[in-house]
Amino acid sequence: MLYLLIYAVFFPFLCILRLFWRTKSSRVLVIQSAKIGDYANSSVLFEPLCGLDVVIDEVNLAFANHDSRINKAVAINRYKKGLLAKLRLAFMLYFASYERVYVLLPNSLNLFLARFAMPRRGVVTVYPKGASKSVKILSLGMQKIPHSTENLTLLTYLKMVGVTELKYKKQLQKPLFIPQDSPIKNSDKFRVGISFSAANKIKTPPAKTWQIIFDILKKIECEIYIFGVKDDDKMLKELDISGLNLISLVGRVGLEALPYEIGKMGLYISSDTGNYYIADTMGVSTVVLMGPCFASEQRGVGDTLIVAPVKSLKPFTSVFATVTDRNCPEYYELDDEHIGEIEEFVRACTGKYV
Repeated sequence: MLYLLIYAVFFPFLCILRLFWRTKSSRVLVIQSAKIGDYANSSVLFEPLCGLDVVIDEVNLAFANHDSRINKAVAINRYKKGLLAKLRLAFMLYFASYERVYVLLPNSLNLFLARFAMPRRGVVTVYPKGASKSVKILSLGMQKIPHSTENLTLLTYLKMVGVTELKYKKQLQKPLFIPQDSPIKNSDKFRVGISFSAANKIKTPPAKTWQIIFDILKKIECEIYIFGVKDDDKMLKELDISGLNLISLVGRVGLEALPYEIGKMGLYISSDTGNYYIADTMGVSTVVLMGPCFASEQRGVGDTLIVAPVKSLKPFTSVFATVTDRNCPEYYELDDEHIGEIEEFVRACTGKYV
């Protein structure tokens, strides 16, 4: 409740300032402080809100800084250390005189910033089922867009601007950033991109599952590219990769170049990672090992094969109630039916590539 108290203290002062120091504008702000995957899905709003400002996680500056639809991008991470830093950001948003603010990740800080900005036409926020007490209080008086795990987040985001169908496409950068040098050379081979993990336990399929995937890929002629950062390729030490044409791009591709490089793939295989959503955004066919995530809530909307766990295992981590520190290898076990579906999908992808 600290944020509500701070807002109450400053509210009279903000109202007085509004009379003398605020200018009327048509600027809009989107607050989305989640990581890459959610940011990629949020890009469905960038076209209808073209010319927007964004408050985002600093990892997504690599995309926002190469997007002509975005007027100004602010990394929220730089203002999280201490109350004074947060107030500096709050006053920065207040003096921007926004017409409307959209909150795509409703937590206490984001809702506080949106309320403090005092937009002329109010705040629109996603309102997840089972919202916390602080979210309920800080969102009072805001326009709420209800959301549950049965709702596709893309449609929830679009409802914020009055659109009820997938009328707009996701696009991470406009125009697409093209690096001067690419580690992926021209080739006639079918390319498969892979991400082993989303840098947390819950989205890391075990080596046993990846071995099955690699055994399937041994049946086709292809080049396999491993994407990731730091030690994301250490999984390879646990796998039999003999006979595979495998290239590690771990640590070799800058974030701003990821859409371009992933866009060169004919197929991308991953758990529910940011790179999976980048691939879907770039129109690449995808296989997603969904694990404990709700496919009904967030998934690729292009040519994608969703590999769900066996029916007896129920999803338990969602976009707005995320679990990250639990190991759940059983959610990534592949039975004969799964293997058959993946093999069939891979063959179909290679056929389209030719």
